[in-house]
Amino acid sequence: MASSFRKKKVLFLSGWFPNVKNVLDGNFIEQFARALTTDFEIYVFYATSYKSKSEEIVKSDDYFQKISYFKTSKFKFIRLCRKIATYLRIVDRTVEYDYIFCNILHPVGWIAVYYKWRFGIPIIAFEHHHALLKEHHHKMSFFKRKAVLFIANQCDVVLPVSNFLKQGIQSLGVKAPVEILPNAIDSSVFCIHSLPKNDVTTFVHISNFIEKIKNVKG
Repeated sequence: MASSFRKKKVLFLSGWFPNVKNVLDGNFIEQFARALTTDFEIYVFYATSYKSKSEEIVKSDDYFQKISYFKTSKFKFIRLCRKIATYLRIVDRTVEYDYIFCNILHPVGWIAVYYKWRFGIPIIAFEHHHALLKEHHHKMSFFKRKAVLFIANQCDVVLPVSNFLKQGIQSLGVKAPVEILPNAIDSSVFCIHSLPKNDVTTFVHISNFIEKIKNVKG
């Protein structure tokens, strides 16, 4: 007797993803998407500006990825409009998605909200962005603050990676459920254990060393 089990289909949207401009941009999000294929059918769509239009498609078992490049502009608002229009064009509407996984609330969250309103698909948002920490709120424009608040409140759950980020999101006025998911890993398996002490302290730092984010200079 054939099994009736069917993997749930996920519309996977992300504000960061590896691309021709920066192969490290959101590389951990790509690995997260691929890891999810053990339990889900994943459909990744990502749009970003570039000097010319083009598309890249990757297919494998339970994994589909489309990256679309739209023509850039020196005006931020025009880039935003083109990004949203590109997402609306490239998302495969023939697939009946069970969930929307949205990485980074703004601006890609607008696409997630559109598909929730039109097709009733629940949104699970994963938030990693340091810009939503309380100490960075003063740097956000009025429009972005209101946009993040609106999008987050349309989500069925928002999953930040730390308690600090959770506090930052809730301090914006978000009323949707906010639960911590530490870097999208099982923290009961991947956790810090006691290690023997050495005479010389040795540590490993893994990041992209972007000064304005990582404060490499101290």
